[in-house]
Amino acid sequence: MSQVSYNTPGTVASAPQKPVRLPTIRDVMYSSIDDYEALLEQKPHFADGLTGLLSTLVAHECRSIGF
Repeated sequence: MSQVSYNTPGTVASAPQKPVRLPTIRDVMYSSIDDYEALLEQKPHFADGLTGLLSTLVAHECRSIGF
């Protein structure tokens, strides 16, 4: 018979938590390509969101300069 373990609220609450820091738009705008590549290596599921964000930023800048 296999052993199954479940987390109880007490064990979840006592587990060390890492602080979550969401990047701001300024962090994303002024990052280098190397930073983006490192982020995508760590979290490949961010690829769709990151490319969409960059596309939106480029479109905004193009509209700002009247292109």
